[in-house]
Amino acid sequence: MFAPVALRFVAHEVELPEPAAATGPQEGMSMSRIMLAATLYVLAVFAVAFLLGAVRVMWIVPRVGPFWAVAVEVPLVIAVSWVTCKWVLARIALAGTVPHLAMGVLAFGILMVLEAGLAVLVFGQTLTPYLASMATPSGALGLAGQFIFAFVPAIQHRVRTRRRCHAS
Repeated sequence: MFAPVALRFVAHEVELPEPAAATGPQEGMSMSRIMLAATLYVLAVFAVAFLLGAVRVMWIVPRVGPFWAVAVEVPLVIAVSWVTCKWVLARIALAGTVPHLAMGVLAFGILMVLEAGLAVLVFGQTLTPYLASMATPSGALGLAGQFIFAFVPAIQHRVRTRRRCHAS
């Protein structure tokens, strides 16, 4: 898949900070590790979603309309998010639920800035119509997908934790 291949190159160039010795699951968790994980996660997913968005706008919207086009795109982006997040977390260990939630919230914030910047700088919109587009059915569906994107790291942590508990 494109996202993990691109991340291999980026992560190879970045020296990951070592986690500090910790007495509890959240103690010693470096904010720089969370920021790096969130940044890699959002940039890879954003790149793939940008390509999928181009396909959606050019080929799918004219055939089925904006809502159904987004309804096709969102599950694909969530699948890319799942695979990419799993890849990132396999390389940048985070301990506990809070760091995984922080990674998702930070990634969501970066995503919103990237999306708004793209709308303004590339597509020539102002922020008002960009924000108003989120109130449309297709915009609300896309925003719901972005909220799911934000929770993928925490969901994956929960799934891994439950698997370990059931395996014991």
